[in-house]
Amino acid sequence: MTTSRIIVALSVIAVLGVVAATSALSFTAAPTAAQESTPPPPEATPEPVSAEDAETLAEMKQHCRDGEIYDLYFSVNDADDEQGKTLLLEWWADLSYWDLPDGMVAYYRIQRRDVDGGEWQTVATVNNTNVWEGSVETGHWDYRVGLLGLVSGDLIHECQTTQWAEAIINVLTPQEELERFCETTYVSHVETTVKPSSEGRGEIVTLEWWIDYRYHYPGYDIYEAPPDGTEAVYRVELTRAARNESEYSWETVGEVSGAEAWVNRETWSHTGEPGNWIYRVALVSLQAGDLVAQCKKPQWEEVAVFVPTAEERAKAEADRLVLIGQASDCALDALSDNLNPDARSVIGEYIEKRVSLFVEDAKFEDVVVLTVMFCTDREVRERSREPSRVEYILDVLFDVSYY
Repeated sequence: MTTSRIIVALSVIAVLGVVAATSALSFTAAPTAAQESTPPPPEATPEPVSAEDAETLAEMKQHCRDGEIYDLYFSVNDADDEQGKTLLLEWWADLSYWDLPDGMVAYYRIQRRDVDGGEWQTVATVNNTNVWEGSVETGHWDYRVGLLGLVSGDLIHECQTTQWAEAIINVLTPQEELERFCETTYVSHVETTVKPSSEGRGEIVTLEWWIDYRYHYPGYDIYEAPPDGTEAVYRVELTRAARNESEYSWETVGEVSGAEAWVNRETWSHTGEPGNWIYRVALVSLQAGDLVAQCKKPQWEEVAVFVPTAEERAKAEADRLVLIGQASDCALDALSDNLNPDARSVIGEYIEKRVSLFVEDAKFEDVVVLTVMFCTDREVRERSREPSRVEYILDVLFDVSYY
């Protein structure tokens, strides 16, 4: 489509301090999909323009080419009155409206259609902005935004070929939204502790798991937790450890009900039987008010757990005491070379308490590593430097550096 000087009745609006012509200009109605692929018919030769206007028109044509939108971001949000949804669109181009010369205004057209096809419908035409927000109905939509044309004074240039940036947008019903959270909220990590019961009745196995959230929009990964007030149910299952998974026989041993789905950490405990076990945890349902979503494909997170017999526990505790004593002696030797016997005795008791406190919740393997690190004469490599054994011990027990 060619450009021309057009004299029309204008309604004048202030847009970012610029007075611009509105839709009474020669911007035509939204093209159909068929028209998009067909070059526009030629128009009559425009009336002569001044050299200054010709230069401005040339600039406008170039801006049409450089202003192609290359990225379109969107977010669907609850309306302020919590009734319905709003859609926020934001777009970027190599040359944006703020790059235009003073007095030149860029017009953008926003269209949509059903994701299954159909005619494009114009939602809005906006100028001198790269953001639009409006209400949106439940459904699956294909939205697009394109640079329609430019206005400078009474000069108008419609971009001959509008390059559209598109996005598929799913606006879910409340039930669909809850089901989607069931798919995207998952147990991401499980840690375990096994401790003797305070009543001396076996071993208490405690599972602690972390919850993560993911949701994939086309082109974007959005991490979003279920809203406050959404309750989650997590299921815990176990099986005896076996050489291959085909021998697993899962048994449900507990559920955590009424948990807040947006809280990213949960715990569960029970008295475990001696042996080697595999525990697994998954989110199995969500509830928000009267709505309930059953997670059709629970995403299980597994962890191996060893539960000792009474004899194994007694030996493990004795072994821990041996290693704690050895680690304490090594730390004392490293830190008290120049101390007299009385001072060494006082510091020795304190160091033993610090070592015991440090390894209280540590696994046995960690206590072994700690003892070796405290007692080795070799320097400990950490990142790009090599701290001495004294530095390492001070850092572990007292969280201080050695100077």
